[in-house]
Amino acid sequence: SDQNGYAFYIDSTGACVYSKTLNGGTSWETAVTVDSQTDCLGLGVWYDRWTSGDNTGTYIHIVTFDSGNDDLWYTRLDTSGNTLTTTVNASGASQGGSFTSGANLPSITKGTDGILYMGIQDGTDSFVIKSTDGTTWTEAGTNPFDLADDFLILMPLSGGNIMAIRWDISADDVQSKVFNGSAWDVSWTNIDTSATDNTTYDGAFGATVDKATGRIYLVYAADIATLGTADDIRTTVYSGDTWISMTDILFNDTKGITGAKISFDENTGDIYAVYSARTTSGTANTGNVYWKKSTDRMAPPPTIFLAIRLRI
Repeated sequence: SDQNGYAFYIDSTGACVYSKTLNGGTSWETAVTVDSQTDCLGLGVWYDRWTSGDNTGTYIHIVTFDSGNDDLWYTRLDTSGNTLTTTVNASGASQGGSFTSGANLPSITKGTDGILYMGIQDGTDSFVIKSTDGTTWTEAGTNPFDLADDFLILMPLSGGNIMAIRWDISADDVQSKVFNGSAWDVSWTNIDTSATDNTTYDGAFGATVDKATGRIYLVYAADIATLGTADDIRTTVYSGDTWISMTDILFNDTKGITGAKISFDENTGDIYAVYSARTTSGTANTGNVYWKKSTDRMAPPPTIFLAIRLRI
């Protein structure tokens, strides 16, 4: 809510933790350990009510991954009492891989049918797994990815379908593919085929969904291989089974862009982008966090139907 919030992060010991605020971020409670392993490399979360049709759920679903066991782990936080389930090794029984710090981003989501999905892309193993209870996990169809250190976002679609959005680093492509509950699309849909990333500041993209319309809003930094030389932050919206490019947040900017995320306000329909950037690209202490609000709520152009009457 506007007052109650959770922040998830890796603490100084290498454990994945969360802190809670009860006053809109003015102060934060003591950190609580989600995954006690001290080699936690990253984490992702999905809140029940981010999925269309769920207006009463109280769970935050958490994926973490480590370098020791090289596995994905699942933990559930019940916000109604701030209780955590026992962390489950979700991928260890059937998946391999050797995860490296900074080279991967795990993702987790919940379908409109209640099924949980999590995944990761790595040069040694890439996969998406699913579960109905958070305890038993199986692979979601045939692996849709190649073996490469790429970045992943999973998002829910209508009818229980799931979308995988990947940033193919070697090809500089941002793409999507849909899972229909039994199989993935045969081919990738290209969103952007010239999205050059930065090898130091990885995963500079984010997505959010409008539960009412099912639209997915995506923001990503591009042309950032060398920071501060014509950097972009681009936006696109998935509407009516099609990706539509929208207005750039920044275009050919001289700031060095190191990250970009996006959020949707369900109460107002406003869309906000948050990004990190250096005013002097080579100087770390010139970094700031910025935000912008979309002036048109990233509304895609209306579909025009042409009716033709033939006189015979």
